[in-house]
Amino acid sequence: MKKKLLVWLLGLSILGVFTVGEKVDAAEMLRLYNPNSGEHFYTADGTEKNQLASAGWQYEGTGWVAPDNGDPVYRVYNPNVGDHHYTLNVSEKDHLISVGWQYEGIGWYSDTQETVAVYRAYNPNAQTGSHNYTTNTGEQQSLLSAGWHDENIGWYAIGEGRPIVNPSTPGNSNNSGVYVDAQGNGLIKGSQNNIYHIPGSKYYDRTTNVVAWFKTIAEAEAAGYRAPQN
Repeated sequence: MKKKLLVWLLGLSILGVFTVGEKVDAAEMLRLYNPNSGEHFYTADGTEKNQLASAGWQYEGTGWVAPDNGDPVYRVYNPNVGDHHYTLNVSEKDHLISVGWQYEGIGWYSDTQETVAVYRAYNPNAQTGSHNYTTNTGEQQSLLSAGWHDENIGWYAIGEGRPIVNPSTPGNSNNSGVYVDAQGNGLIKGSQNNIYHIPGSKYYDRTTNVVAWFKTIAEAEAAGYRAPQN
């Protein structure tokens, strides 16, 4: 119950404070992660990003760079589970609204020149955070290998994502959020308590009861592992 309340509050912090406008400037789309619900959230609003980060969301850097015009990508919100969805498809947007999702406007635009593909993947086992969007083919393939469904290209960007990288964190060799060593082996530890630990995190070096290794956080979560509690 405590976890569900926290997820609801984090979702409410987005819905109750911010409204997405009908026009956005060309900007880096900032990517955040909710360790309680598994949702990734994307916004060009630095204030919105900071508000969520202060509420416990993890800032992961830039997901992609969106143009200042093009085909609109719609943002909708499910108030029942605290989850967002983003789509270029008007019919998909309208269907979600018809079953109770709340329309939050245009989040950004898709590049009509199709410069950089933003890939979409779906986790059939997740209630929230069931979709992931990335310009990184390595991340996309890692999710598909972990059982996510390939939903092809969600929309197009004018620039690739630039995930945040901690210089002291070993193993994040391609700056993509994929933690691997020189041989391509995953470096995220999955413990016997079904908790995952990323390189450089508080409990990483202390964790010796490793039963599984993963390349991405999404891959670990798809296998049933959760983030450690602070």
